[in-house]
Amino acid sequence: MEACEYVESFLKFSPKTSVILNIEEDHLDYYKDLNHIKSSFHKFAELVPADGLVVYNCDDKNCNDVMKDILSPKITFGMENPEATWKAVNITLKENGHYSFEATNGEISIPITLKVFGKHHIYNALASVAVSIAYGIKPETIKSALSQFTGANRRFEYVGYYKDATIYDDYAHHPTEIMATIQAANSLPHNKLWIIFQPHTYSRTIALFDEFAHAFTDVDNVIIADIYAARENDTGEVSAKKLSDAIQEVSGNSSYVGDFENIVDYLKTHISKNDLILTVGAGDVYKIGKMLTK
Repeated sequence: MEACEYVESFLKFSPKTSVILNIEEDHLDYYKDLNHIKSSFHKFAELVPADGLVVYNCDDKNCNDVMKDILSPKITFGMENPEATWKAVNITLKENGHYSFEATNGEISIPITLKVFGKHHIYNALASVAVSIAYGIKPETIKSALSQFTGANRRFEYVGYYKDATIYDDYAHHPTEIMATIQAANSLPHNKLWIIFQPHTYSRTIALFDEFAHAFTDVDNVIIADIYAARENDTGEVSAKKLSDAIQEVSGNSSYVGDFENIVDYLKTHISKNDLILTVGAGDVYKIGKMLTK
């Protein structure tokens, strides 16, 4: 199961095995700062009993900081750190946008071919391999399962076509997630890449404003939708227009269009054959893709 760190809800669980993929600044409407977040992840790792297992990404500095004095058994994974228990080697990006690689711990080597887009999924696959081997699952079973996994709902999910342009949708709502999603999109053949981004919550938009402003440099066209308020009220401190202006200043590719009807009308008159359209955000931005395909 996936556990979220928002309001430290993941501390209510009693895991035998925990996997920590990465630790970053987020949910700053609750957490004071990065140190507060790292403290919570440390508590999460401490929940694992002495006969349990903590699996974590040792390419991630914050993960390494958190895990320094954790006494439970630990297994690491990574693509860059030579000390990683499980490493990805011979990484190849195929023409269809999928990655293949070998997962190895020095004794076992498993050839993996993924059916999900994005290099970040190599980390997810390595974590899966580490846990599976620890629980006695055979390498052949792991190889087969990962080769058949086509992704989760709203994670680079195929939506359909409009005017010979392909539409995907992704739940990414943090700058690092967005950049990973853009990297995945750019691995696919396309004419121009369109990102329709709906910022999620005013507090996150304010706290990570500069990071958002620099997250869209590898995109041809960015359209910013109105902020999805979720649980918050608009204080007037930030707006989708302000964010669009900041992205435009950095990358020269952003337009604020606002509501979904206007965005759909704008896309209808501006997209071309073989363009790739990607709706991005944790709110209801996925509706734009459905509106286009209809």
